[in-house]
Amino acid sequence: MKPEYKERWIKALESGEYQQGIRALKMKNVTVQGKACTSFCCLGVLADLVKSEIPGARWGDTPIDEQGQVEFIGPNDTEDGVLPWDVMRLVGLTDPNPNVTHGDKIVSLAGLNDEGATFAEIATIIKEHL
Repeated sequence: MKPEYKERWIKALESGEYQQGIRALKMKNVTVQGKACTSFCCLGVLADLVKSEIPGARWGDTPIDEQGQVEFIGPNDTEDGVLPWDVMRLVGLTDPNPNVTHGDKIVSLAGLNDEGATFAEIATIIKEHL
């Protein structure tokens, strides 16, 4: 992964500016503590950070399912659960759901996110293992 994007991603995950969600890059109208909000998985945070650097990339306007899942629409593909090809190419990743070492296991970042690791914990793992 290109160091400048890794650094930006880690800072965004640690910033508290993104509401963490599961099972999708981005979800609209998720209820957190009684309030509707937009949430992101850790991969969705990266996609959101770089979308303005990819010509034509954007988030879909309308959720694609009743849970509120929103697609990332790029010039070459559309994704809702893993990193789009356009994002991977820009940031220098080769896997749409990168694997990292966590303890004595190799796990995917989306798996860590969906199993309850916080953004701060994921940021530390990215810093040390990606």
